[in-house]
Order: sequence, then C-alpha cells, then structure tokens
Amino acid sequence: SLMAQPADAPPTGDSVRIGPAGIIYKARSGDTLLSIAQQWTTRSDNWVTLAKINHISKDVSIPIGSPIVIPSDLLVDEPSEAQVVALSGNVMAGTPDGKPIALRVGAKLNEGAQIETGVDGFLTMSLPDASRISLPSNSRVTLSKLRMARYTKSPRTELLLLRGHVESRVSPLDVNKGSYEVRTPSS
Repeated sequence: SLMAQPADAPPTGDSVRIGPAGIIYKARSGDTLLSIAQQWTTRSDNWVTLAKINHISKDVSIPIGSPIVIPSDLLVDEPSEAQVVALSGNVMAGTPDGKPIALRVGAKLNEGAQIETGVDGFLTMSLPDASRISLPSNSRVTLSKLRMARYTKSPRTELLLLRGHVESRVSPLDVNKGSYEVRTPSS
C-alpha cells in the first residue's frame, strides 16, 4: 500500500522490499553506496552509515542484485497528518501563521497546527499508525513535527506542550520503528 511516489523517487517493485524497520534495495548496474544514499536518503554522507550496516568497506560499484539494507531512520521524511476523532466544548486551532482551522470530527491537522482547549474543551486526534493524542481542558499544544518515513510510513511525531496536559496512546514504536516525543518549553 505505497502512496504515489514523487517524481524524484527511486524505482520500487522487484528491486525493493519494504518492512517496518526499513527497506532492502537490490543494487542495480553502476550503483555505489554514495549514489544509493543520495537516492534513498537525500544525504550522500549517509553512505558511511550504509557501509557499516551492510559490511561494505569502501564506496565502490556494488555487484548487481546485492541486497542493501537502508534503515527507516535514514529514509526521507514525508508530511503526515492527524485526524480529529473526538471534540467537545471550546476548542480552537490555527495554522503556524495564525489562520484559524475549522474543527469538527474528521478534520485534518498538519504539522505546525496549534490547538488550545478551553475550560470545558476536549479534543482527541488519531495518527495514521492508530496512535491517539488527547488534550483535556485548559491545554495548549503545537504539532511541531508530524511526519513519516517515506516507503515504510514509520511515524515521526513531536508535540510541544505549552500549557496543561496531553494524554497519549502510542502504537508500539519497536514494531513501526517510529518516534514520538512530547516537549515542553523547559525540557
């Protein structure tokens, strides 16, 4: 269930096996670790990490069909989103530039969204990996990072809690190799 690939994306299909921990790419003619790192991670200096993981001593042409493991945490980030699944009372949301977001069950929230619950407010969001984030009353949070790794769809989520509380039910990160962090201005 891959999403549409960007125009600059490497080829998939028989040359790639995708799992939650990363991908296994079968080298093609002319591939080097440098070219693979640039193509799959957009950072050519990741070739050093790929060399260690794959026990290859130097960046030379790799035999065609050689399996190259590329871990999920090196893959490129793509935007993700949260979906409002429960809402009650006074809840406001806005974009990073201050434009209001109309909230209702089913509404989508993107990276940078700021959400504030009033004295009687409550909001629950669901992430694509089925993790849930709930904001009880008198809370304010910014969705500072809402991304996923390309191909594996491993979530990369970071919340900035500015006031109040946040309750999280996070899908097991050891299964999807994702990350989930809640930060406050002081930590």
